[in-house]
Amino acid sequence: MASAPHNFSWIEPKKLAGMAMPRLPAHYQYLYDNGIKHLITLSERKPPYHDTCPGLKIHHIKIDDFCPPSFEQIKRFLAIVEEANAKGEEIEIVGLEGDAQGSLVNSSSATMMLHKLEEQHLIFCLGSL
Repeated sequence: MASAPHNFSWIEPKKLAGMAMPRLPAHYQYLYDNGIKHLITLSERKPPYHDTCPGLKIHHIKIDDFCPPSFEQIKRFLAIVEEANAKGEEIEIVGLEGDAQGSLVNSSSATMMLHKLEEQHLIFCLGSL
């Protein structure tokens, strides 16, 4: 039986969600049953049982715990979000506990942030929210 992962919530309804790392196969099934097609993990390791739901595409962007992402990691994240948005597919962002890294940005502000970073060569850090 599918069950919601810890701290699951929609950031942008039916478009972008965030949560803590899934720990059970039932968590992946819950995501898939709710229309999520992409799971982006922003942690040092892939979540357990990440291969238990073939319909869910896993994107692992390895960001060391308590460290900011590199500019290349930010660009990779944004490319995944933009590609999924273009296809009308839902995205789930995962941090270890569903707070700091998992609450990176929503899809519309992510694109704006990338343009600002490219224009001004700014560097930012993600911390606990």
